[in-house]
Amino acid sequence: MLTITEKYFKEIELFGSNSLKAREASLKRYKIEESKISKLPEFRIMLDGLILNISHNFHTPPSQIDDNISYRIGLCASYLRTHFIINDLILSGDIIESTTLVRKQLEAFTRLIELEKKEVSKLHKKTPNVNNTFNGVTKDLYSKLSEIAHSGSDDVVDLISNFEENNNRTEANIYPLYSQNSLECYKFHCYIAMGFVSYFIKFAKTIYKDYDDLEDIEMFLILSEVHGEIDFLNNK
Repeated sequence: MLTITEKYFKEIELFGSNSLKAREASLKRYKIEESKISKLPEFRIMLDGLILNISHNFHTPPSQIDDNISYRIGLCASYLRTHFIINDLILSGDIIESTTLVRKQLEAFTRLIELEKKEVSKLHKKTPNVNNTFNGVTKDLYSKLSEIAHSGSDDVVDLISNFEENNNRTEANIYPLYSQNSLECYKFHCYIAMGFVSYFIKFAKTIYKDYDDLEDIEMFLILSEVHGEIDFLNNK
């Protein structure tokens, strides 16, 4: 038993070391490809920085609190934490994992919108209706994200595999790697995040009486303009 345990421990250590190297290589490749798209690296920094700047309000007590507001504060905090996890996963080449979390973000954002009009009790144990988010344009996106999250099609395997022509054998990559799907995933990620930031500013202004939103609104308008100038992000 001890011999087997030692063998497995070495295998685990080797896997961890190889995974780290693969993620570092993916990160380098991602940043190279990202830099080829005008203003995209700056956009990513601006988006992340603005989200963090608004989140400073979490360190102050809200001016009012009830079940609805408490739920929304928790969802916003969860969205924020997941946002940066997704960033790390995309840059490191973990595409299926990042895409699955992007789906979670879309559901969380949808629930936040629903809570503006409905009480918590009305939504208890009900799945957020993402078809109504972004004026309904996320229906197809949600379908794609769900297909990946649920392994609903063999197309999902394309994200982590190499196929030989005229051969059914699959060479699956157990280590993450960069692919053009990485940038595509980021496009979906930031598309949803832009909607969240707009909501986040308005919500924070409502419940944090000392929050001066002028700077954040100005930055969001600049961010929206930059988003519109990046053809890659708007190629729906």
